[in-house]
Amino acid sequence: MKTNIKSIISIFLPALLLVILFSACGDKTEPQSQEEFLPDSKMLLFSGYVWEKKETKNIADSRYFCLTKNENVSMDDTGNLILRLKRHENTWYGGEITIDTSLGYGEYSFSVRMRSGGLDANAALAFTILNVTDDFYEGMTQTGVRFSKYFENRAPNELEYFLYATDKKFAEVQTPDKPFLLSEVESHHKVGIYPNYIYYSSKSSGGFYNEFKALKKSGDFHIQEMDDALTFSEPSDNLKVIISLCLPEANEPKNLKDIEVIISKFKYSPHVSDLTKR
Repeated sequence: MKTNIKSIISIFLPALLLVILFSACGDKTEPQSQEEFLPDSKMLLFSGYVWEKKETKNIADSRYFCLTKNENVSMDDTGNLILRLKRHENTWYGGEITIDTSLGYGEYSFSVRMRSGGLDANAALAFTILNVTDDFYEGMTQTGVRFSKYFENRAPNELEYFLYATDKKFAEVQTPDKPFLLSEVESHHKVGIYPNYIYYSSKSSGGFYNEFKALKKSGDFHIQEMDDALTFSEPSDNLKVIISLCLPEANEPKNLKDIEVIISKFKYSPHVSDLTKR
């Protein structure tokens, strides 16, 4: 009987060891963290896309004339993107990321809320979509959703939809009749860029809703009637997304406190002509 048991063990033990060995190897092939995907500390994975952090040591290097640091951009344990505005030594820095791919016509959506309270009156949060042809972002048309204080007669950090041409140095801006502000309640924003129109919409869990459409007229898009025209050229494969939190027109927050913004989701839904961009 003992001989039979030894025979059985001698037959099955090697097979059992192989199973254990392959199971252990299989576990090690699964990425344990985002860092295994992206060993470069300047890169992060958010909502299924790779993004690159932007750090500006000189204000002249910034598109919005504000300073940013890589350490002010991070991910939490639930996959949310966290942007912070913090003081480092005697200077305040924000955070900025750029999507590491090119997209096209379609709908771009974001979900965002504050960690606590509202957005400081001197800060600006922007979701920008640029039609780019090079890495310098100059002479390009851009549009998106922004919370900022660019006009003194408006509430601080009121939502605005903007359409801007860097080479023409002006912007067209549309704001809701009722101020739409950031808070601890999550809000959802969409920008749809299509061949003949651009569509903007915003809603919050509290029930507030706003939408606006910019139509294409004679080859140009207009948010408001203006003498100058803005051209949003066919963007197939040329659209970049930038998310930024910073101080564009001030040296410090009005209340001198750190700011933290939580972005839970980014989603791109391609137009029928750009289905390969899913």
